[in-house]
Amino acid sequence: RGKEKFAFLLSLVLAFGFHTDFSMLNLFVLTILTAIIFRPKVSRSVIIKAFFIFFISFLPLVFFDLKHQFVNIRGISQYIEEVKLGKLKTVHQNLGDVVLFPAQTLARLIYPAGVNDLAYQYSYCPLHVLSRVQAIPKVFGLFILILLVWRAFQVFRHIKNQKYQGEALILLLIISTYIGIFLYGIVFRSNLFDHYLATLFPPFLLLIASLVNWIYLKQKSVAIAILLIFSFLNIRALSLSSHRFGYSDKVKAVKWAISETGNQNFSLDVIGDCFRYNGYRYLFYLYGKEPAKSY
Repeated sequence: RGKEKFAFLLSLVLAFGFHTDFSMLNLFVLTILTAIIFRPKVSRSVIIKAFFIFFISFLPLVFFDLKHQFVNIRGISQYIEEVKLGKLKTVHQNLGDVVLFPAQTLARLIYPAGVNDLAYQYSYCPLHVLSRVQAIPKVFGLFILILLVWRAFQVFRHIKNQKYQGEALILLLIISTYIGIFLYGIVFRSNLFDHYLATLFPPFLLLIASLVNWIYLKQKSVAIAILLIFSFLNIRALSLSSHRFGYSDKVKAVKWAISETGNQNFSLDVIGDCFRYNGYRYLFYLYGKEPAKSY
């Protein structure tokens, strides 16, 4: 704050986030809310330069679309059309599910309940995502939500106190994410995935650490008990974890396919959608024989 040059760094971060995944769009909402609330003094020339840095990052994407028949723009247009026609099949059916989704996902960050198969835990399949969230009792999600609302109320009461402004930024990020989740899940009726909340994981853990520290100052034995239970549950979950599509198994499958096809061309496809993007395609490149056609 007060350092205009950080506007350029912010522009680079926003550009990187946007091109990484659309789930990073909450950083844009955070930036707007921060500018409105804290009103940092930034000259017009710096703002123009920062915008130029951001927009120049789109040049590779523009050239790619020009070369490939506007494949990205057509994908966005197709998505908008499917939303209008109601063709999207969503597994989150009501407002309550959408409201509790971020809180239940953050609860999973504390303890990953459910199946210990990492392939299942990482899967992008909508039904697996839903079952992962449902493995967390709604009462735990409700507890996390109430905790966040309570802390937000405490912090924003003292927003002018510099001591609370760092935590206020974290809570603004959470609020901006909730706005995005509501729009995406309710207005656009689209499936919600837990990786959409990736930007919340570090700040949420900082809030939890702050809460445990507060408990430690009030009641040391209670805080130690919480940490011991947390450690035991997660170490146990880690020791029982497995991966039915682990790296070594993938390598064996790829090497077998290469040996079986010999010098012949081949096409690569995957049965089903749940484990479709698990890295097989790139292993063929790594081991020296790529498919003539791939999914």
